[in-house]
Amino acid sequence: MGEDKKTDEVELKGDRRTALANEPNPYIRINGDKQPYNTKELKLTKGLTYVKNGREIKVTGAIDTMVFCADPTEMVVDGKLYMYATLDQRSYTNKFDENGRALEISNDPANGMVIENKYQTRKLAIYSTTDLVNWTDEGVIDMDKVYSDSGVAASSVWAWNSWAPTALKYDSDGDGKDEYYIFFTNGGDVGYVKGETPVGPWKDELGRLLIKKSEIPNGMGDDIIWNFDPSVLLDDDGQAYIYWGGGNLPAPDKAKHPKTSRACRIRILPDKVEMDWDTLTELDSYYMFEDNEINKFQGKYVYSYCANWHVPKDNKYIKDGAAVSIIAYVSDDPLKITSDPECLKEGDPKYLGAILRNPGEELFDEWYNNHHHMFEFMGKNYILYHTTALDQFLYKDFYAAEGRQSMSYRNMHVDEITVDVAGENPTIKIQPTYEGAAQTQNFNPYRLINATTQSYQGGLSRKILADGTVVLDMIDTGDWTRISKVDFGAKGAARLEAVVASDTTEGSIEVYLDEALTGTKIADIALENTGADNYKTLSAELSDVTGVHDVYFVFRGAGYHVATWKFIEK
Repeated sequence: MGEDKKTDEVELKGDRRTALANEPNPYIRINGDKQPYNTKELKLTKGLTYVKNGREIKVTGAIDTMVFCADPTEMVVDGKLYMYATLDQRSYTNKFDENGRALEISNDPANGMVIENKYQTRKLAIYSTTDLVNWTDEGVIDMDKVYSDSGVAASSVWAWNSWAPTALKYDSDGDGKDEYYIFFTNGGDVGYVKGETPVGPWKDELGRLLIKKSEIPNGMGDDIIWNFDPSVLLDDDGQAYIYWGGGNLPAPDKAKHPKTSRACRIRILPDKVEMDWDTLTELDSYYMFEDNEINKFQGKYVYSYCANWHVPKDNKYIKDGAAVSIIAYVSDDPLKITSDPECLKEGDPKYLGAILRNPGEELFDEWYNNHHHMFEFMGKNYILYHTTALDQFLYKDFYAAEGRQSMSYRNMHVDEITVDVAGENPTIKIQPTYEGAAQTQNFNPYRLINATTQSYQGGLSRKILADGTVVLDMIDTGDWTRISKVDFGAKGAARLEAVVASDTTEGSIEVYLDEALTGTKIADIALENTGADNYKTLSAELSDVTGVHDVYFVFRGAGYHVATWKFIEK
């Protein structure tokens, strides 16, 4: 979800936020940074890096380096993993009240000065991968364009924000094909949208909220501070569950035992999802803050969440994790999944304590809310989590002038984890890294590849066309993308095709194996004047391109767009 500061600090300070004027566009080269498209001394744009203790580190474990995302979830469909996340859109305003509160906030830079992340978004981001290293931007779920049967947009009825998604696939109508459900919060309650495929089209099936705080029966919603951050689990027997809620008060007992989260069964019917309120359960999550997550590993139910800011530094149960770390329980019962670690009884769920310290503390030297998602993929276990690394990198000089590290806009990372929860002493070991997870399999080049697909890149953003197609944007001379461990096979590739829109001939796309500029150059595709909005296939013949290589696409020129790549096998 969203809150990135201590709740009591926000209240005391009246939510005052620093506003910065003259925000640069970090994806556009200006003044002395510009290079002639035909320069012989080409300099590559720097990819996401972080300087720690004087050492410059490549951050290759970041997933979304063209936009900001947070609060991850995923589902695997036919061997491809789809990640869904809050799209962190930048917030702007020129108006503040007498207490420094921002007014009339929008996502339009023309609205004024940039301010700290206000989580003002009605869009969820979608990414996909087959190997956890090369990621493709699949576009967004835009709540302004998701409609109910009555033809009304979800955003105008209940989805005025879209935060913290959780995903589930289920054949609800029994036709042998799964439907796809994305549950999320609008900032105060929980709803969902339903898709025909993992990337849509999407429908607002209920046309209303699924969980509204004021409608939770038996007064069980009264003590929920934040009725948000859902997580869903489809069990092996076909029964589905949802977990949600959060928030705390600073009083010691209310910080330690907020009791603000809930669990409940849900019924997934052909035309709706409904709550089984008879199974509604209060969760007593130790130092609960937000970020409900549920997994089933090795036959055990693992419930995890983000601890709040009030954990004492000497707390012996959370120990090294301290505040804003991820806490976990292990249970045999999907509805009995929490316990008090200070007075455990026989049969209680096992308390693991902190399994992930705040990644800002460990990696990027800035604390923020800690939101995660654990999952299994191709026989191994992984974690998705967010940091502010990209925000710090792109706007470093801009923020430094104001003595800031970031404005709390977030980006996604993935790492492998070790899960062993079947025995008497369950453990989950997590170590966030700059490098990220290892590639699970080689990349197949002989298919249509969206040009946003990359394992690392420098200087590029993305643009979503009217029909939903995602293309490379903000191209300048020296920008580049990389696809890792591309397997051209023994026969090799005969041709490369690129679908490009350009209103200039001043530029080209150079393609290298193994290293940009110094590796083997296999193609040089000259731009054609196709018209700015007219996409045309440009191609280059290839020779001796076999085996497994990293492939670099290096751009000369500016202002054009690339939609897809395709290698043709000999």
